[in-house]
Amino acid sequence: MMRSSMIRGTLITIWMVSWLFCLAVPLYYKRDIPANFGTMIKQTVDTFGPSLAAMIAFVYAGHRRRQRLKKSKVMTSNVFADVLAIVLSLVYAGLFVIIMILFMLQTFTAEETISYFQEFRQYLNFLVTGMVAFYFGSTSESN
Repeated sequence: MMRSSMIRGTLITIWMVSWLFCLAVPLYYKRDIPANFGTMIKQTVDTFGPSLAAMIAFVYAGHRRRQRLKKSKVMTSNVFADVLAIVLSLVYAGLFVIIMILFMLQTFTAEETISYFQEFRQYLNFLVTGMVAFYFGSTSESN
């Protein structure tokens, strides 16, 4: 079994890399999309920001709790839940990365990319909300 802290690190890495990639694409194409640049950045932040903010906040809160402890025991988590969390993160973040890649390849216009971010985010947010709360909101002092 994997340690919860390892799973958290993997999840944050998936989300951060995806977020940074999706921010970099509009920055790179800024001259080509002046009318849609701000909206594309906003959609990227709206898509990844709330979950990343929660993850980072819980990491700092957990770090402060651990600093107050003298001893901690190693806590393992359910393998199925660990794998599911990583798969759901890859699906969610990967979809938006793919949309951005298709924009880079000029398969989608800026307007279509913005529209897909808006539409898919509202329908897929449920996939990751529980995972973020479970892995990053844990009250266990050892995770």
